[in-house]
Amino acid sequence: MKVLLIGLFFCVLIASIVNGEQLTEKEKKSEKNVIKYLRSFGYLPENNNRTKISHKQLRHSLRQLQVDGHIAVTGKIDDATLKLMKVPRCGFRDIKHRTHKRQKRYDLLSSKWDKRNIGWHFDHKNGKYASEASKIRFIISEALNIWQENSVLIFHEVTERSDADILISFEKIEHYDVDGYPMNDPILAHAFRPGLTIGGDVHFREDLEWDFDVIYGQQATGNRLSFFAVALHELGHTLGLGHSDRHEAVMYEFYTVTTGVLSKDDIEGIHHIYGVPKDYQYPTTSAPTTEIAQPSPTIPDKCDMSYDAIAKIRNELFIFKDIYYWRPDSSPDAIEIRQMWPELPENLTHVDSVFENVDGDGNILFFIGRDIYAFNATKFVYKSTLMHLGIDRHFEKIDAIFKWYYNNRTYMFSGDEYFRLDGRMVSRRYPKDILRSWREVYDIDTAFGDDKKLYFFKGKYFYEFKHGPMRIDRMQPIPSAQNFMQCPGNKRLTKILSRFGDETDVIDDGEVVEIQNDEDNVEKVIETTLTPTTTTVSSEKTTSTSKPDKKDAAIVHHPFIAIMLASLAISWVVPSISLHL
Repeated sequence: MKVLLIGLFFCVLIASIVNGEQLTEKEKKSEKNVIKYLRSFGYLPENNNRTKISHKQLRHSLRQLQVDGHIAVTGKIDDATLKLMKVPRCGFRDIKHRTHKRQKRYDLLSSKWDKRNIGWHFDHKNGKYASEASKIRFIISEALNIWQENSVLIFHEVTERSDADILISFEKIEHYDVDGYPMNDPILAHAFRPGLTIGGDVHFREDLEWDFDVIYGQQATGNRLSFFAVALHELGHTLGLGHSDRHEAVMYEFYTVTTGVLSKDDIEGIHHIYGVPKDYQYPTTSAPTTEIAQPSPTIPDKCDMSYDAIAKIRNELFIFKDIYYWRPDSSPDAIEIRQMWPELPENLTHVDSVFENVDGDGNILFFIGRDIYAFNATKFVYKSTLMHLGIDRHFEKIDAIFKWYYNNRTYMFSGDEYFRLDGRMVSRRYPKDILRSWREVYDIDTAFGDDKKLYFFKGKYFYEFKHGPMRIDRMQPIPSAQNFMQCPGNKRLTKILSRFGDETDVIDDGEVVEIQNDEDNVEKVIETTLTPTTTTVSSEKTTSTSKPDKKDAAIVHHPFIAIMLASLAISWVVPSISLHL
């Protein structure tokens, strides 16, 4: 019995090593604080007994916070994220966890004023800043004038608080609001969207040190905060605007000292809600832009290069790299992309993906960063963005878009997640993790499909996946140049290689699970089982966002190694074991 217990101890010990270390108490506390922060600002659903947070949700919300804060997007609780969480900010709660919601950069709220003449009142409540009331009223008036000059709205001060649409006051950290809306650090103030009762109100923290002597882009003195900068932002919320992810925008959620000039983003938002004023002239002042380096005129070697994008257009293959494209079926020469599609950006350096929407309007779609350019053949039709497809702003580009002929659906890959298009919008059930559905596919450059196979490209190679039922054809990489660019050399590699390590990791050693004719079973498309002599052990799903290297892969994708190591441990403790049942 002792021997058996020792063996079980080693099994548990080794299994814990395989599955990863447990979080320390400090890490658990840090994760708890991060989740609380993400809930507070709408990155995660509000807390209740039925709401549980998955690792995928946490990773997704962290990425969105990191995009909003203009820091490295890792999806992890790192030092930069913890530092960002301490930056002073607005306490307005955006609803950002609804990934299917159609959004714009400036983000609109669900309500607006049903009149054009808006009354406001400052209620000093005989509080800490009552003696500064005249300065405060002047600053509020100046901030509202900026919104008035760029909209159809008119603002006027009223004497009685009961007559005010927008009621402004200083409040303690813990104060009564309709929805229990405290103002803990790092919150400076919060506001409420247009509406009755508390709708349209603005609350500033009374315990903070405010500077009422600076206005527009002037810097506050010492450790004080610019009341003007925060007021201009919060008043935008009272008019129906949410937060913007543009650092130069007044509606950017983190504290910055504004110039007092609304950005293009702010102006487009207020115009979208209330309309454009008659004879309105858009300001010429804009935020400084970073000069984009022009691409090198050197034509890449088509027989020694990776692909930015590849697509079937009018039943002909097009391959894109840098500012050039090739049509290998008709010409071996490289052609500049803008010669065929001149309405693409003049500073074009590359395209991320290209797709012909044969099942829709027939347009050819070019994905460049978050922008989408649509052409009917070579005629420009419109420009759009990923947000118009319902894709969150933390997704910076589309790596690949293709039609899967097995179910006639269109899929888009971005980083380690993917979407499915339903008409003109992505499905509400997405994004999903690529590694959970397309098990051996990650970090690809581009992809396309035909009625026989899918082709995933990485570096100078590609991988073939068969349709109906979906199954892996070969997991060894195949040279792209010899197969698609008609370059000399072998079309197949003589040595079998695996993306995850040596020959022992090749997927052909296992058994492929075939799917039925059911769309929901896409999640089981490439789920592999490895079959030892008598025991079948399914490969474990991992929630890690990091990509396995050659050393880690054997453990991540072959968990039966834990059992083998445990057996070795037992044999090491006792040379011979006899169990009589």
